[in-house]
Amino acid sequence: MSHTTDTTTSGSQSVSASKPLTVSVVIPTLNRAAYLRDTIESVLQQDYPHVECIVVDGGSTDHTIEILESYGDRIRWISEADNGHSDAIDKGWRISQGEVLAWLNADDLWAGPNAVRRAVRYLQSQPGTDVVYGDCYEIDKAGRRVGWTYLRQWDLNYAVEYSDHCIPQPAAFIRRSALDRIEYLTPDTTGQPSHLFKDRELWLRVALQGEIAYLPEPLGCERNIKGHCHDGRRAAPACIEVMKRFYHLPDVPIDLKKKKRRAMSNAYLRGADYALNAGPLWSIITQYTLCAAAWDPTNLPQIIKRCTTYLQSGTRSGWVVKALESLRIVACLPFKLASRATEELVTLWRESPIDDSMPIHAITQSWIISHLPKATGRALIFEDDESNLPLVAAMSGHEVLATAPTHTRWPYAHPRLRFTKDRVAQLTNPRQRYDLIVIRSVTNAYIDSTLRHMQQLCSALKPGGHLLLAMPVRAEPTYEQLRGVQLIERTQWTMDKNNRWINGNPLQDHTLTIPKQHRPGAPAIGCYVLRQSAISEKAA
Repeated sequence: MSHTTDTTTSGSQSVSASKPLTVSVVIPTLNRAAYLRDTIESVLQQDYPHVECIVVDGGSTDHTIEILESYGDRIRWISEADNGHSDAIDKGWRISQGEVLAWLNADDLWAGPNAVRRAVRYLQSQPGTDVVYGDCYEIDKAGRRVGWTYLRQWDLNYAVEYSDHCIPQPAAFIRRSALDRIEYLTPDTTGQPSHLFKDRELWLRVALQGEIAYLPEPLGCERNIKGHCHDGRRAAPACIEVMKRFYHLPDVPIDLKKKKRRAMSNAYLRGADYALNAGPLWSIITQYTLCAAAWDPTNLPQIIKRCTTYLQSGTRSGWVVKALESLRIVACLPFKLASRATEELVTLWRESPIDDSMPIHAITQSWIISHLPKATGRALIFEDDESNLPLVAAMSGHEVLATAPTHTRWPYAHPRLRFTKDRVAQLTNPRQRYDLIVIRSVTNAYIDSTLRHMQQLCSALKPGGHLLLAMPVRAEPTYEQLRGVQLIERTQWTMDKNNRWINGNPLQDHTLTIPKQHRPGAPAIGCYVLRQSAISEKAA
């Protein structure tokens, strides 16, 4: 069954600069009626007039057809059996008439009514760009924004070496001419799992022949509900298949060919990550980590680090049982390599303490992100451990200057983000004033250093500016009262007798001096929102 309407937009390949670009978006769907209407509405509500919406249904048995019929001639749609997701998207693209193509899964959205206008404006100003993508919100089942989906800017070398696709598909817009060159998506074929990550393979193939650009504006929303990529038995081999297909392409540069062993090793590690998150599926994890070592023994430090994370994800007795179940896989590999990897893993397991800063890292980072002010301005972020807080703040609209008391590698970039190694005195001189200052400390070795700088950092706040402070609490009153700031909100996390972090009672006093009210010896985390008091010009 098919239903189409006429359109007056030409699909010619050469478009003059004065002619508006038509954007054709394909929505593949199969029994997604619960989310489909929201997806279609996000397309029809765009303020850019030249948008063509095509829904390709694979033969749904729910209320999908009723929803599609309710839109009349506002959309085009097809409902018939297909050969999978890639086939549905390609089918829609090939009958479309736009010069710019996109696809939204039936539970994705475009971020706001001006997402298409912003992408088209960029493509018109940059005729050499084949794909432009923006930031992408993560939304829950109800459509509420709960975070960002990807926080790393596209780079082909990084994407290949670390098996990381970087680009959020709902926020990407592709020129038809680029798809014509690479013959669209890779078709679904029996026994080839790579179509599960069809977008990853698409970006790699486009980047070999064209240019991919990043637009630092939110363009898409991806819903965080479980799909095929959460099936570890399918997702793990898909990582390997994508990388194998890439290295069979004829135009892979020499420098990337030299990285094949490392790229394949990391692809196996990426597959092991999916197997962990989906189960954990210990037989796949064991097989893939050992295959990673076989592909590139020089990658052993990274492999051991990853395996340590896997070991800490469950009980030790559980790991022993699962490891014994996987002995047949280990026996198939060279004995010397397997024994070396096992020896290193056991040493780390028995002798290396679990990093107590990990839960503190997660709690403080999540708390700060949830308390970033809506009003944007100049922000200074001071933290003693690598995180993506500076990037999240920049993506939220703040002009961010980030620093740390130690040498820290921040593996990302953003137009509104700058990193510096300047001393605190240089960052807080009388000419420097900030609307927002974030201070976060999770590493015991650097808490004293952070405390020494706290008053100086606070003094750099503009009148009315906000300070977000998140640090471990000590049993003795170590924190001195910060002068000139007003405490707006405070909360505390403590560890109970079962070593679980719980959101306890807020600190009872009105200073930042910590009372000895929690269990002696138990760690705690204090999180504060403070505001710089407004100072009159005469007082200043």
